[in-house]
Amino acid sequence: MWSFKSELEHRAFAVLHPGECAALTAQLQRLRTDTRPSLEDCRARLEAALTRDPAVRALCAAVRVHGRIKEPYSVWTKLGRLERRRRRQRQIQRQLAAGRLLPRPAGGEAGSGAGGGAGDGSAGSEAA
Repeated sequence: MWSFKSELEHRAFAVLHPGECAALTAQLQRLRTDTRPSLEDCRARLEAALTRDPAVRALCAAVRVHGRIKEPYSVWTKLGRLERRRRRQRQIQRQLAAGRLLPRPAGGEAGSGAGGGAGDGSAGSEAA
């Protein structure tokens, strides 16, 4: 469902605001290329640290960490809200990437976010 929503948003954004969409899409593509190694390194290190932590192991059977660069429409709408609050310049870099932590409780309870993936709308804590 998330991929359908994302595709609709992107297509509507491209039709309604073609210049902004093209510029932001190009910027995000460069960011994806430039930051992919560090994003993956950060994701792997955080997942390994959480997996080794005794308190986390006592509460969770497994932990998965996902990192991604946000979609153009999502960034554009968030930047619009920030611009209205006059904080845009300080916030732009913070809005481009997101992380998601998906713990699976030790008891394997249903509805815990287990089995979800980045961007699929599954449960988890996303930090922007």
